[in-house]
Amino acid sequence: MTALAAAIVLGTMPAQAQNNDCGVEEVQALFCPAMKDEALYDKNNFDSYKMLVPGSGGWIFRSESDFRNDFSIPDDTLDDLEELSDAFKAHGTELVMLITPTRALMHSQYITDEDRKKYDLRNIDKVWKSYWSGIESIRNRGITVVGVERPAPETPFFYRKDHHWNPYGAQLSAKALAAAIKKLPVYKDIEKIEYATREDGAYDFYGVSKKVFKRICDTRQPPERIVKKVTERKSTAEDQDDLFGDSKQPEVVLMGTSNSTMEPSQANFEGFLKEELSADIMNMSVSGGGLDTAMISYLNSEAFQKNPARIAIWEIPGYYDLSNHKKFFREAIPATYGSCEGNPVVLAKDKKIEEKTMIALEKLASRNISGSDYYLNVGFSTPVNEPVTLDLRYVKNRDKYKFDRSGRYPSDGQFYVALQDGKKENLEKVVLDLPEEAKGKTVSVMICKKNQKTSLGYNEISREPKQPPVVSVEHNKPNFKKEKL
Repeated sequence: MTALAAAIVLGTMPAQAQNNDCGVEEVQALFCPAMKDEALYDKNNFDSYKMLVPGSGGWIFRSESDFRNDFSIPDDTLDDLEELSDAFKAHGTELVMLITPTRALMHSQYITDEDRKKYDLRNIDKVWKSYWSGIESIRNRGITVVGVERPAPETPFFYRKDHHWNPYGAQLSAKALAAAIKKLPVYKDIEKIEYATREDGAYDFYGVSKKVFKRICDTRQPPERIVKKVTERKSTAEDQDDLFGDSKQPEVVLMGTSNSTMEPSQANFEGFLKEELSADIMNMSVSGGGLDTAMISYLNSEAFQKNPARIAIWEIPGYYDLSNHKKFFREAIPATYGSCEGNPVVLAKDKKIEEKTMIALEKLASRNISGSDYYLNVGFSTPVNEPVTLDLRYVKNRDKYKFDRSGRYPSDGQFYVALQDGKKENLEKVVLDLPEEAKGKTVSVMICKKNQKTSLGYNEISREPKQPPVVSVEHNKPNFKKEKL
């Protein structure tokens, strides 16, 4: 089957064949001089669209995301990935990463000569080599990671005027991911369920960047015509039994971006993956939440705390540079280890909040608490939507840590953060800077050590848990002390 024929069958068509869509002249007409003004992107909260530039053949690219040319990963980031994977394994979960190529890699023929030169994309083979080298460096750390092979020319992997993959790109990625998962020993124990995909009619896909053109240039981005796909479970006798029994929690969880949600991509990635794996999937993906929101949300969920999935899929668009996300690892790794309420180093439990700034833990210097082997768990009695800041006071220095969660994060009231390495002194006190909405709630604050037993079990695979004495921080008054500023 030719690439064109395959594209038609799978629900979208190559750019050169989509005659009902706008061509290069119409794309140029969408742009106005203001589109080059970076301040307007900042003003309108369009950071993730910087900077929209026209390509040939009706293509539109984001220069700061699509034109990435270096996929190398530094050792400290690989260390973080390895620890994160090991933390999942400690709870019986296999972490599987899917890192997709960028739009520039998949569709380099539509980048203008000017932009090829400007963003060092003239040798696209060299950029592909960098992409696979980055994936191999992760694989060398014992982590299951999947990339997507370079397709034949004109293969319609991404939309032309939107940064999401289209149905064909989603299906191609699902096939590559499923092929790798099926090689894992854990896969044979996953309950198998048959799914089938069908067409669900033609659809005009406008894409999310249309709002940028409307706001900045007052122009209308035309749609791309696709055929939507829907995946459904094949009916069996067991399905009828499930209607009258307790539904089972899926053994596979998908933690992804908007590529993994039906809205806005309309790409049916979850469905294709169910069909390829013959397995149900718990989709925790969050549209507009970046690479971190879905995972942090899942780690803090009751589903993970009580019954961790056997396979956890982390979908990451290739334009994300993992080395720029140290804060994510600082939160995700301890969240994977989980609460140590049954065996904390220090604990202040169920204290009523009456002030926005308060001392949570103090007189800690003699406990020799320092470095990333230790982490904090702050849990509120009910969800907190506004930002929470921890002021970690050392004997001579301090570390103020603000939890910058996406507005798409489903609030849960749980926060984890590891202490930083490089502090050559002990932690002395922990101060909470809280939003107004926190008043009246209760909060528990504990310090955990990574080689202790957590609520999910031992949080290091190869080491037996130590049993240091527990220090429970008691207060004579029913609330924390107000911090003296």
